[in-house]
Amino acid sequence: MKRLSFVLIFLLILVPYTWGENQVYIPFDNAPAGIQYVPNQFVVNLKADVGKINPALEKGVIKTGLPSLNVLNERFAVSAMEQEFPGAKAEPGVLDLSRYYVVTFQAPYKLETVLNSYAVNPNVEQVEPIGIHPVYDIYPNDYYFQGQADPWNQWGLHNANDHDIDAPCAWQINSGSTSIKMAILDSGVRYYHKDLGGASWPTTSGNIWINPGEIPGNGIDDDGNGLKDDWMGWDWVTGVTGCKRGEDCKTADNDPKDFAGHGTHVAGIAGAMTNNSRGVAGVAGGWGDGTVNSIGNGSKIMCLRIGWLSANGYAYVRMDFAASALYYAANKGATVANCSWGSSNSGGLGAAVDYAIAHGVLITHAAGNSNNETADYLGGRTDVLNVAATDKNDVKASFSSYGTWVDVSAPGVDIVSTYHYYPDPANDYVAAMSGTSMSTPFTTGLVALVKSVYPSYTWQDIYNRIKNTTDNIDALNPGYAGQLGTGRINACRAIGGTPNPKVANGSLPQQFTLCQNSPNPFNLSTTISFSLPARSNVNLTIYNILGEKVNSLVNGTLEAGTHTVIWDGTNKYGTEVASGIYFYRLSSGTNAITKKMNLLK
Repeated sequence: MKRLSFVLIFLLILVPYTWGENQVYIPFDNAPAGIQYVPNQFVVNLKADVGKINPALEKGVIKTGLPSLNVLNERFAVSAMEQEFPGAKAEPGVLDLSRYYVVTFQAPYKLETVLNSYAVNPNVEQVEPIGIHPVYDIYPNDYYFQGQADPWNQWGLHNANDHDIDAPCAWQINSGSTSIKMAILDSGVRYYHKDLGGASWPTTSGNIWINPGEIPGNGIDDDGNGLKDDWMGWDWVTGVTGCKRGEDCKTADNDPKDFAGHGTHVAGIAGAMTNNSRGVAGVAGGWGDGTVNSIGNGSKIMCLRIGWLSANGYAYVRMDFAASALYYAANKGATVANCSWGSSNSGGLGAAVDYAIAHGVLITHAAGNSNNETADYLGGRTDVLNVAATDKNDVKASFSSYGTWVDVSAPGVDIVSTYHYYPDPANDYVAAMSGTSMSTPFTTGLVALVKSVYPSYTWQDIYNRIKNTTDNIDALNPGYAGQLGTGRINACRAIGGTPNPKVANGSLPQQFTLCQNSPNPFNLSTTISFSLPARSNVNLTIYNILGEKVNSLVNGTLEAGTHTVIWDGTNKYGTEVASGIYFYRLSSGTNAITKKMNLLK
């Protein structure tokens, strides 16, 4: 088989877990910046008046029946010309994908030279390189939901005083419908993980999508989509070199299992089986009977493998594989497609996105881990739901990209979910990982919940609903106001519920308080907590020993409850300040409290 990845990092902790799963803590590590292109392949879109062609290999070169195209194929030793979207047909009002081909050439020419030559051919509408990007109040009894010590708890789901998505409140209304399909375009999925596929895979499918049109193992393309035995998804990774030893990167096939672990982690956040007395809970994972033998009744996970783990430990996806997977997901009725990876308008991706959206698919996309305002291709589209990452304090994650193009934010730091650990493939794992890759499936799961409650909603309706029901976090992120979307998603509010305004211990603060920062003295950063007995307009400001304003950490309206903010020792310009005594002042109306702290470097 094959497997994809995002940015695989170094594994620091490996601890056995008595419930039959193991733990892996994966510290954040971003993949090297910059786009790569497949050196000997590209995508060509033929003009509409060319008509149907039947590429055939003759004496080692592809012949097409088009003389001028045959000349180019001969010159560049084209050895393969395969339809990118098999079975595609012209539809009224929808981009015709039947004219897209993936071309493989063997001649020792630079890719740019080949692209330029085909671009001016009279039979060609356009050519595209193929980009390669990194893969950036009912409580369940799932072990890791139950408040284990950091980082082994699912803080992003809880019903605390915000900072999380209020999932238990949402689950009182709906925990996910089995009719909803969530396409996970990633490194594949460990579909036999007991928290995804169920305790007795493949006897029961758990929350893994099973293709009803395909009969497993008969070697026949029963559903006529050009893929034999695609009974639980597909693996498009083929012809990739430089993969991690032991990973299958040579042949596309019907086994979309994971190798890198990233796709399994993403799938678990969106749809791990919930209340099944094991592992983790998923946003749209249904509601089990409380035992380890629960049958999956949540929204279904469509396993689509589009990338691989490289020998250097980072994972990548190819845009042509992603395009094929989007086309597949749309044709199989997916409600949402999770894209936790970087993108470019190459390899036919743009056409596939247009096709998927025209067929009702809402695409969720990770904003990126570059801590800048730069949007990639999917990030720049207004018909894609782009997701930034927040931490346990509702503050922008240090790595998260941001900008006015971001639609919403979601938890993305130390997120616990299902995992595949390739050095020990026989056992199930859970992992704590960070990235906008983790934020995106929170939103994917929420898309499934919204569709479950409002089945007549279009992708645009769901998109608007999620954006319009977030918790505004601009006051906690004064330096990023308007650049983290409309706020952090709230699952309860999105499906018509009313989030409990109380803090985690069940009672509102009785008075206006400001706690001593911790740690103090501090070096790199310190945490400041405060409590509000009522919804208030609040200002939290840092001053130096001379009484000069250094930075404003909070300036806006906050709900009643306990709030936490981190100061990273920088001024309002983002420059690190010198060691010394500083003061932080919390004010709201006639109330004001000032405390002292010590920065030591």
